[in-house]
Amino acid sequence: HVEISRLIPGGNLISGFVYSRDLLYVSALMKKYFTDEKVIEILGLCEACGINTAILRNDEHILRILKEFRRRGGKIQWIAQTYPENDDLSNIKIAVDNGAVGAFVQGGIADRLVKDKKIEYLGKAIEYIKSQGLIGGTAGHKIFVPKSCIEYGIEPDFFMKTFHHHNYWSAPGPERRD
Repeated sequence: HVEISRLIPGGNLISGFVYSRDLLYVSALMKKYFTDEKVIEILGLCEACGINTAILRNDEHILRILKEFRRRGGKIQWIAQTYPENDDLSNIKIAVDNGAVGAFVQGGIADRLVKDKKIEYLGKAIEYIKSQGLIGGTAGHKIFVPKSCIEYGIEPDFFMKTFHHHNYWSAPGPERRD
C-alpha cells in the first residue's frame, strides 16, 4: 500500500554514525555539519529529485527534524530504524505515532537477539510493526539474522543486510564470520 522510490537515503551520517578508521573526530564533525537546517535542505533536495522515502533513526533528534520538515510542507516518507528491548516495544510505538510508513529492528539489536537465542523477541517486534499497518522488517550485520528468521518462520516484509566485511579498522577483535 506504499509506493517507495528505488533510491532510499539512509541517515547514519546525519546522526553522526561514521566508520572512519582511527579518525575519532569525524563522527563529531558530522554531527556539527548536519544541523537541523542542513538535514531539512537535504530532505528537500531528495524530494526534488523524486526520492520519496528515507531510512532514519527513531530518536528525538530525527523526530524533531521530521516534524519541522513536515511543518514546512515536506512529504518524504520515513522508514524508522527502531530499538526494541525484548518485550518493550515502546520505541516502535513512537515510530508508529510519528507517521513512519515502515519500521525495522536495528541490525545490532537483531544480531544480539539471534546470537543470544532470543529470536522470539525479534519475531514479536516484526509482528507488532506489521500489526500497526507498517511495512515491517529487520536489519542485520550478519547473514545469520535472515537465515534464522527463515528457519524460525518469522516473515518480515524485508531484510536489510549490511554490505561490508567485518575486518575494518575499528571493528572489535576477531570473530566467527557467519
